[in-house]
Amino acid sequence: SVSEGHFVELLPQLKSGALDLVIARVWQPHELAGIDQMALFSEPVVVVAGRNHPLVQVGDVAWSDVSSYPWILPHPTSVARQAVDALFATNGLSPPINTIASLSIALNLELLRAMPAFGLLPLRLAQAQAAKGGVVILSLETRDLLSEARCFWRKDQVSQNATLSLFLKCLQQTTADIETIPFG
Repeated sequence: SVSEGHFVELLPQLKSGALDLVIARVWQPHELAGIDQMALFSEPVVVVAGRNHPLVQVGDVAWSDVSSYPWILPHPTSVARQAVDALFATNGLSPPINTIASLSIALNLELLRAMPAFGLLPLRLAQAQAAKGGVVILSLETRDLLSEARCFWRKDQVSQNATLSLFLKCLQQTTADIETIPFG
C-alpha cells in the first residue's frame, strides 16, 4: 500500500515498522539513527500562480511583492513548511499569514486557478501545468528549496525484507537513469 503525508508524520511510522519505506523531499538532510537513506534526484521547486493572478501581468516580481498574497503551502508543522518559512526569512520577510495548508496537488492547482494565490511546485510539474495554461511560473529564486528527493528505510529491514530489497534496487536503477535526463 502507499501512504501520503508529511515527513514528520511518516518517519515515526517508518521507525515503528508500519511503513517499509518513505520517499520525501528534504531540507537540510541529516543522518537519522537506525535509518538508511539514498538521494534519488534533485529538481528545483518553483513559485507558481494561476494565469489570471494580478501579479502575473506585472512582469518582474520580487519576493516583497508576493508576500502579502495568499499562499498554498505545506502544513505548518511540516519540514517543508519550515523550509518555506526560512526562505521568506532569507528574503527579509515574515512568512505569509494568509495561507491554505494542503498536500493535494489537484486541489492546489484548482485553488491557483480560482484565486489570486501563490504556491510551490516541482519544476517539471510546473512546466507541464504551464504548458496547459493552468499556471504561470514566476522567476523568483528559491535557493534549492526542497530540491532533493530521498528514500528512507530501516537499516535492519533490507536483509529481512526481499520486497524492500528489490524495490531499493529498482530505485537505484531508476535514479541512475534519471541522472541522464536534464531538468529544465
